[in-house]
Amino acid sequence: MQRRGFKIVVYLDDYLVISDNYFDCITGINTLITLLRLLGFGIAWEKTAGPTQSLTFLGIKIDSESFTLSLPEVASLSTLLRGTKQR
Repeated sequence: MQRRGFKIVVYLDDYLVISDNYFDCITGINTLITLLRLLGFGIAWEKTAGPTQSLTFLGIKIDSESFTLSLPEVASLSTLLRGTKQR
């Protein structure tokens, strides 16, 4: 995949294809899926997302429009903890 110019982040069985344009991203996703299927891997279609400018990967919300990374679960936990009464 790297030799073809695709940028991919891999963590165990999670893959993130990164590109600066829509067409390259679609091509990268399709190439990765084809390669994984040829190697005998199953695809979790419910976890598969097409090109988007905002997604959560490994619990990190990535927003390429605003160039931000955030941890939504930590924010929810922080809000929950602030709302609890201390004894």
